[in-house]
Amino acid sequence: MLTIPSYACIDAPVVPEGPAEMELLAPEQFRRNMFTCFWFESSGWQVGDIERVGVANCLFETDFPHPTCLYPEPLRQVAPLLEGTATELRRTVLSSAAAQVYNLDPPG
Repeated sequence: MLTIPSYACIDAPVVPEGPAEMELLAPEQFRRNMFTCFWFESSGWQVGDIERVGVANCLFETDFPHPTCLYPEPLRQVAPLLEGTATELRRTVLSSAAAQVYNLDPPG
């Protein structure tokens, strides 16, 4: 996901000054300024994506109350995806990242 913007900055600069004039490249800009959500994915490939984007930038969502949401059993969908991952990764994408976004105290 962040490979193309990095290529555009380094190997094929889209601005005449090139990356030397840029404070941060695309992956660093993303990690500093953006968050992303996942909810309906059903294969394990996104764990690697979560790590590439930055664990602290990824949140699990249920898409409630839309008709395609994961209600009433959202954890049934995400449990297989996060099986075997580190406890800290699971804690972050399931609660800590959202607590940071919304300026809440993380669950105890």
